[in-house]
Amino acid sequence: MISLTITDYDIEDLEDTAISIAESLNIELSHKYKDFFETLAKTYNEYIIFNQNSIRENKDFHGNRDFYNLIKTAIRELIQRRDELDKNENRILTEVGLLCLNRNFGGLEDSSTKIKEIFKNEYKHKYDEEAEGDFSVLDAIKKNIIDPNSRYLMLISEGNDGSDIIKYLLDSLGKKYIELVGSKYKKDINSGRYSEEILNKIKYIMETESILILRDLDMIYASLYDLFNQNFTCMGDKKFARIAFETARISSEVNKNFHAIVIVDKNQINNLKLEPPFLNRFEKHIVNFKILLEKRDIEIAQKIYDFIELISSFNNEKKLKIDLPKLLINCKLHNIEGLIFKINNSLKENMNENAELLKEDNPDYEKTIIKQIFTKIVPTFCQDIIASLMSCKFNQKYKYMSETIIEIYKKSFCNNFEVFFKKIE
Repeated sequence: MISLTITDYDIEDLEDTAISIAESLNIELSHKYKDFFETLAKTYNEYIIFNQNSIRENKDFHGNRDFYNLIKTAIRELIQRRDELDKNENRILTEVGLLCLNRNFGGLEDSSTKIKEIFKNEYKHKYDEEAEGDFSVLDAIKKNIIDPNSRYLMLISEGNDGSDIIKYLLDSLGKKYIELVGSKYKKDINSGRYSEEILNKIKYIMETESILILRDLDMIYASLYDLFNQNFTCMGDKKFARIAFETARISSEVNKNFHAIVIVDKNQINNLKLEPPFLNRFEKHIVNFKILLEKRDIEIAQKIYDFIELISSFNNEKKLKIDLPKLLINCKLHNIEGLIFKINNSLKENMNENAELLKEDNPDYEKTIIKQIFTKIVPTFCQDIIASLMSCKFNQKYKYMSETIIEIYKKSFCNNFEVFFKKIE
């Protein structure tokens, strides 16, 4: 365990830095609410001490850039809500503090919760508990996309979830976007030519109003540090950022409405594969389909997942040498949640036809979702899974799911690839 000692001088220096950053944007408010900004500095300081002295991984996941942007977003929020401050000062300051901590200290499972607990304790002399609203991850992402002064965004997810979720959200906001997905082939990953082709595409996209989504492009991120830093050179009313190619650094124009979003697999965070200086450049959030689902849909997803786990666990006899869970495709909890989200959207598109079904108290809703989920995943089941299913004894709550799987499997039975592909055409 690392022991970290913070001296009074260090804390005072951090508080002075907070005031200085706030002053650069508004001297009047930074002085009037000096106590608030000093509290944010103390909160950050306590959070870093907690991280360094804990046994958790990713001790350096958050750093000074997150702190600087915490203060910047806080002073900008106060400027926007100046009129409200006079009516209910403590309420607004508490709301702004929680909102800005949420935006700048996400990305780990409990990071935003922990730092908000510290803030509540440090600001107890003015903290207003009624200001603890339901500011969700989805709200934070929307605010980041709409805010022209925000940092670029990093979304941490499993599989393709982050990409699917952000594209859905951008469509709902009417934003144009372009997604670039990196190659998985080692020859491409290690090829300077492939990297240059990607960087050239990015160079032209930067000049447009599009939001750029980057995924699996770790090999070129170091070339974009100037862009990710938003370290722009201004010439007249135009902004420029340098892109580091293999042989030269090329300055490229950056459209005032351009925004970048990097999608990262959560395993890269868990396995410490990303450097802290890279992570600190972004506003970071964990995303999954839970943030888009209603409570009943989350519960249905869990029921389906638990049932699949049950039928794939029929491996208690030593002579049976089949790893059933590895034979399942798209059956993880996050996959099922994603399918429910898409099915839900499809039902809502025909709202007149499905209005009765979508009512909160309709008992047929759950059965409809379960059947549609199994219709999509059962054709990929191998015979071993079905054999396991038929060998299990289920209580009444699983009867519908068991019968549904058998029914769908019999209808979609495929004995070779040719038949399978004909069925899915």
